[in-house]
Amino acid sequence: MLIRVRRDGSSTVLAEFEQQICDGLILEPDGQHVVAKCVGETEHYYRIEMADGVRVEVVASDYELHDRNCLPAGVHVDDQHRLTRTVDSGENVILATDVQAVCSHPRARGLIYESHGSLWAVSLDGRVKRELAGAQSPGNLQAHMFSWSPCGVYLAHCYQHNYRGTVRRAALGTEDVRARLLFPATSRVQAGDRIWVAQRFYLDDQGLPREPVWGTLKALLRAEGVVASEEGLAVEAVSEGVEARVVERLTGSNEAPKAADEGHISISTGPQAPATWVQTFTAEPLPGLNAWVKGDTTLGSIVSVTVTRRRLTELE
Repeated sequence: MLIRVRRDGSSTVLAEFEQQICDGLILEPDGQHVVAKCVGETEHYYRIEMADGVRVEVVASDYELHDRNCLPAGVHVDDQHRLTRTVDSGENVILATDVQAVCSHPRARGLIYESHGSLWAVSLDGRVKRELAGAQSPGNLQAHMFSWSPCGVYLAHCYQHNYRGTVRRAALGTEDVRARLLFPATSRVQAGDRIWVAQRFYLDDQGLPREPVWGTLKALLRAEGVVASEEGLAVEAVSEGVEARVVERLTGSNEAPKAADEGHISISTGPQAPATWVQTFTAEPLPGLNAWVKGDTTLGSIVSVTVTRRRLTELE
């Protein structure tokens, strides 16, 4: 049985396969159809509409189901569940840890892996690493089947429990999070400094900030520019984190606010419907957040948060 789970938690049974087991999936370029490979006494391939579950049997040779265990040369998961890549020098570079399952991108330039109930995308050089927002497993189940769409934008992933399969779709993207901050004129903040954003800070005997209360930490930023103004030091900073939830921790929501000034760039490739390739919005930070640079004696505040999300073209 294949079940589609929506963001609001509702679900729809897409298909039931009597006396057959679904052991392979591929998401079509339009993002609206999935092809399921089912094994019983014989193999069958079914093209299923994600919207209403209409199923049509298709010829197997028309589709190439990517083997989730087929990894690029030099990439493997060791006995300590580390995803590694052997570079030209012979050194093993660790791309990720606690990896339970992995599959490669259709053009073998990136990987998707499962860790602690979440899905992550990582490039082969390790420079791009992002958790996929909205792809957390139901009930902490482990994803056991993956399939990229041929365009490399969408990923179908399946969780199986007691012979019932839940199929989900994720749209991949990188996320650039920037913040505008304001520090007192006496602050020591400089371009290149790391900035810790938290709700509370430990104070020394003189009442000066010593370090964040780590349980209230929201983000780690890096200052890119500092400009003196009448109000103090205006700082432009970028997030150094790789977690998808940094926007939610800073603003209270992972989505753009309804009143936000949003920007979109949509691109259509071939016969496909236009897809949003770039989305930008600005949101207000949660109240009560403060910013601090190690060694500084003052705290700054966050003025605004700007988010830019792009398709994972870096992995193509």
